[in-house]
Amino acid sequence: MDKRLKWPMLILILMLCLSCRKCEAADIDISAIIQIESKGKPYALGKDGEIGLMQIRPIVLMEWYNNVGMFGTGYKIPGDMWSPIVYENNYKKADLFTPSVNVKIGTWYLERIRDHYCKVWNIPPTIEHIIIGYNWGIGNLKKWYRAGADWDKLPKTTKKYIKKYRRLTNE
Repeated sequence: MDKRLKWPMLILILMLCLSCRKCEAADIDISAIIQIESKGKPYALGKDGEIGLMQIRPIVLMEWYNNVGMFGTGYKIPGDMWSPIVYENNYKKADLFTPSVNVKIGTWYLERIRDHYCKVWNIPPTIEHIIIGYNWGIGNLKKWYRAGADWDKLPKTTKKYIKKYRRLTNE
């Protein structure tokens, strides 16, 4: 392997490992999600505007911003009292190409589906339900579940996504 490629790859792997630690709580294998979503390509663009490793949609970035970003963790840099407030989690769309940011927001969103949407809508927070919400959309998860959660009524692409996840994780 070319030495010029070795260090960036090691740094990328380290960043992903550090970003994924928290995801163990959701019991979701982030590396499998990344493989399905982008095949590990940090600059991947989806046909509907999805960005980066975990194919984050701009609407998810907006939800992050409203829940964690500007309103969640703003802090003032020590110094003069007139310095502007800097928000460490105030990411822009272009930041989604940064692997650590993309995985951080993607992991947060998986946990948000589990901890917020499943709880509010009384949907059991199974890996399958979380993945359906991530892939097909949270509104579709809610409608599908309330209509009886019939596997046959899932779109083919979502069924394929779940099957691929199971294969990658040996479930």
